[in-house]
Amino acid sequence: MARRSPSIHHQSFGLAGAVMTLTQPSENQHVHGEIEFNLVSGGPLRYLFAGRSLDFPSDRWLAYWAGLPHCVLGVTQPCELLWFTVPVTTFLGWDDAGLAGRLLAGEIIAEAAPRAGARAHAHAIEAALRGDARRRRIAELEIEAVARRLALDARTLAPALGAARRRVRAPAATGTVERMAAWLADHYRDDVDVAACAAAAKVHPGYAMTAFRAATGSTVRQYLERLRLAHAQRLLLTSDRDVLAIALDAGFGSLARFYVAFKRAFAETPAAYRRSRRG
Repeated sequence: MARRSPSIHHQSFGLAGAVMTLTQPSENQHVHGEIEFNLVSGGPLRYLFAGRSLDFPSDRWLAYWAGLPHCVLGVTQPCELLWFTVPVTTFLGWDDAGLAGRLLAGEIIAEAAPRAGARAHAHAIEAALRGDARRRRIAELEIEAVARRLALDARTLAPALGAARRRVRAPAATGTVERMAAWLADHYRDDVDVAACAAAAKVHPGYAMTAFRAATGSTVRQYLERLRLAHAQRLLLTSDRDVLAIALDAGFGSLARFYVAFKRAFAETPAAYRRSRRG
């Protein structure tokens, strides 16, 4: 079970943060449009991110774009997860090393080695977010410092999703991308098209496709497929449902389309993927 601290702290500049004690995997993946910073204490923590299963190391700051589906996949022992989210537009104001482009392309970055006092530091930031305006400003500066250190000194924990690292410079376009990603997260299991997604973001379809690809390195269709594949992977790893039911639940429409997409992405069938990773 995941226990969340009593309050989640949203501020005028858009930052949020909380502490969670984890004792078992999450039941569902979730998606939101911010950059997320995590610190695990007492891990490691097995995580599913954009369809990829990986370990989040303990006592190291890491960052990723939460616009891709993610959830806790495995907990070997009770551990603590401290998380903070930053709007992409705020993050762009901090970024002078191309970090935003790397994260929006699906990369996860993490500190190369455990940091002494990292847990106490993260708790201090979370406490500051619950303080007055001056303390919240300190929390913002502390998270900015974490981001800048990651940009300079961190290593790749998970590589970009088949896209070159991109430098993002246009906050207005990035706001469009956040709205599109949020809409796709709510509708990826439906029969959707680019025009509907663009309409939800209140932009022209042509502009929507250009902005989305410039920010994330993938087309809307490719991103939609990643959401569906990630949904299917979670069910393959955590349930005994048959492959056809999983394909339809994830929004593929047919077993044939699911097999083609899955083998293209992972070079094995869904059944083989399930067998190899569930023993």
